[in-house]
Amino acid sequence: MVAGENLGLGARRVTFQVEVLMSDSYWFPAKRRGWGWGAPTAWQGKLILVCWLSIVIAALLLFGHDHVVAYMGFVFAMICLLILICYLKGEPPAWR
Repeated sequence: MVAGENLGLGARRVTFQVEVLMSDSYWFPAKRRGWGWGAPTAWQGKLILVCWLSIVIAALLLFGHDHVVAYMGFVFAMICLLILICYLKGEPPAWR
């Protein structure tokens, strides 16, 4: 395949999707004061936050009152996952 060759509409769509997912724009901006990340500004960050909250709430209903320790462990793991996503796709945090 030669560089610059027309790949058709399907290939352009895939290329566009990859560029959107791999873009350097931040999903979570750094906080104006303090350390960490603020509310999401990109649609990807908003989607991540809505999915994260939905999973945590669904787990609360699934675990119920009988498995409080298991639910706390699950929430801790979910918080670690959210922090990792913010670290990877967010603006580098610094004290401000």
